[in-house]
Amino acid sequence: MNLFPLLSLALPALSSPLSTASANSTAPHTTFLFNANLTTTAPILIGATPFGLTTILPITGGAFSGPGLEGKITTGLARRVTGTTSTNRADATYVLRTRDGANIAVTERAAIPGVEVMFEAAGGRYAWLNNVTAWTMATVPEDGVIRLKFWRMERLGREGLVDKPKFQWLGD
Repeated sequence: MNLFPLLSLALPALSSPLSTASANSTAPHTTFLFNANLTTTAPILIGATPFGLTTILPITGGAFSGPGLEGKITTGLARRVTGTTSTNRADATYVLRTRDGANIAVTERAAIPGVEVMFEAAGGRYAWLNNVTAWTMATVPEDGVIRLKFWRMERLGREGLVDKPKFQWLGD
């Protein structure tokens, strides 16, 4: 059983519509956030549950880097449920630890192949991530390391970008 569709080619998913949304709204624009490499151990089959066939994939580590973000992935879990009607739902939660020691929780929710990504950070230089909705896509080469690319979803309004990136660059 392949758990990697959770982290596979994903479609954008907006968490909330523009407050002034209308028939003239435009599609979202994306801005690259970061690349990540996730390492995992063998999947754990929970089995057939009332919700479907459930499998857990422990996330054991990795690294991430991008403009204003760099560090290690500490730990997490991915869970996939394949329903009796061939529906695939998945979620994952893991922790990014930045180079300067901040912890950022990452939550992915999916009705495969669509994957929405949300972040949770304490105040300070990474607080801007709390208002970011992102999407991701992945490749899983033969070495088994899950390679992800994350993009921030931004909405375009009549005057240009509504959600402008608020990167805070890391110093050396």
